[in-house]
Amino acid sequence: MLKHTYDAATSVQDQNAPPAKIAKSISVCEYCDKEFTTRGIPLHQKKCTKKQAHDKAAAKKTRSYKFSVINEDVHEEILSFLSNQTLTKMQMIIGDRYEQCEPELARYCCKCENDNPAIFSGMCRQCESDCHRYRFELADKRMALEKYGITKKDLYSIPQICGKRYDPIRLENYMIEKCGSKMEWVRYLAKRDVRRKKARATRKRNKEEGDVFPNSRYRVRRIGV
Repeated sequence: MLKHTYDAATSVQDQNAPPAKIAKSISVCEYCDKEFTTRGIPLHQKKCTKKQAHDKAAAKKTRSYKFSVINEDVHEEILSFLSNQTLTKMQMIIGDRYEQCEPELARYCCKCENDNPAIFSGMCRQCESDCHRYRFELADKRMALEKYGITKKDLYSIPQICGKRYDPIRLENYMIEKCGSKMEWVRYLAKRDVRRKKARATRKRNKEEGDVFPNSRYRVRRIGV
């Protein structure tokens, strides 16, 4: 009877006892060697100073590319097939300098890296035609002069379509034929842009000098007389 009573009391105590806690899995941070729960390790690594230092050091490391080319002439031949924009990117990534590369011309070209002049909203004619919003439009006189670089004198020799408008393909082919190649056309546009910037800077400087010394030009003319 006593044994039965003891067993019953023990059973009641077991039922009232709190459930045993399940051991949490532990993970170790690979950067600072501190222990955290599996759930807490991602939160810790977001603030871990050693991990942040490791990530910064990894970001500063630049990739080093080495081309094992035995014959230097073969290397130059391979580079000759690459566009100027591709060579410009290679210079930025690798750090080498290529004699045939002209990085200052990249800003005048489309991002397709085919050395095509940027005509339509920063794109070449081909990329513009592939755009989903593309609608074929003829070029007017202002566009022919500003975007294609055609002179007013040369414009008279190009046939017009639908009034005073021009076929973009014909304008493009005309400039390539006139300059000798597509890259020469890009160089022509770049040189024209440089000349215009210099002219604007000169006019601005003359205007500023005129505002400071309003009678200087008059005095020079009087002395010259």
